[in-house]
Amino acid sequence: MPVTRIDLENGHVLKYIIDDPWEVDDLLKLFPADILYRDKAPFKVHTLINAEKVNRVPSGWLRARIAPGLVHPNSGQFVVVGLHGTAYHLMGVLLKTINYRRLVLFNTESEAITYLQQTIKKETGDYADREA
Repeated sequence: MPVTRIDLENGHVLKYIIDDPWEVDDLLKLFPADILYRDKAPFKVHTLINAEKVNRVPSGWLRARIAPGLVHPNSGQFVVVGLHGTAYHLMGVLLKTINYRRLVLFNTESEAITYLQQTIKKETGDYADREA
């Protein structure tokens, strides 16, 4: 499957793995379940996109601007790993068209996971750095 979704961090993160060759419809067909999940989640749901194996941007890519991770009221951080070249520039265009400001880019998935774990700990109040 060119696009798969995996739940991480006890459901606080929805991870999408995108592999070439893929089409926008491969991603869009996963959105209804994503929306239902975010509607019911009692916490912000963050998105992690692993695009390390993406070498081309498919036609119709702008339709992805309706991604729940970008527009759903219960969405948190939108984290992307592995964007390069044309895909990197087109992501910038997409995010500007919807005035999105919660994008964080990482070179490795381990960096992204660490960032998301820290974000979740701050949100849930479960972090060791707080003062007693």
